[in-house]
Amino acid sequence: MTTAQNRFVANLPPEHQEMYALIHPLPDAAYTMDCAIASIEKTLATIERDCTDTPSGCFELEPDFQRGHVWSQAQQVAYVEAIFRKTAPNRIMFNCPGWTRESTTAGDINDNEFQCIDGLQRLTACRKFMAGEFAVFGKYKAQDLKGTPFDPRRFTLQFCIYEFNSRADLLNHYLRINAGGSVHTPEELDRVRALLALVA
Repeated sequence: MTTAQNRFVANLPPEHQEMYALIHPLPDAAYTMDCAIASIEKTLATIERDCTDTPSGCFELEPDFQRGHVWSQAQQVAYVEAIFRKTAPNRIMFNCPGWTRESTTAGDINDNEFQCIDGLQRLTACRKFMAGEFAVFGKYKAQDLKGTPFDPRRFTLQFCIYEFNSRADLLNHYLRINAGGSVHTPEELDRVRALLALVA
């Protein structure tokens, strides 16, 4: 939790503090910004330069707790198509202690250590699309959409930057956002497609 969230919880009645401890809502990001998918490479390059120019800084999109690149190209295409349809989740979570201010408490993650917490698959899909590695909707590459209503400069990812300076806090955050969900199997999606075919 952030210092402000700790103060908020400390001022709650005891029964609400207990409720807060049980539910344990995710903290707010220290900083958020919208990044046009056309500007991802430039933005990441600037962040990498700024972080690695400091003695203890680093830039890791695939830290050791990430599962690596697991989406197939078909999944990447589907995600980018969903961005243009405005149906895709667009949040990418990063951690970088010291992003908005120097850390005031000691931790085992140094200031300016920039790591991707969540959204690596989404980020990678957008980067590959912008690099021209695949087309969407069966024919459109990124450069084909420039100057159209679907210009990649008009569609954004939201970069949410947290400032966990404790690896334990960071890993607990990662587990809370990634545990408990179930990915739809191809069979489950096919079943819904079959239901759709009945009403179409």
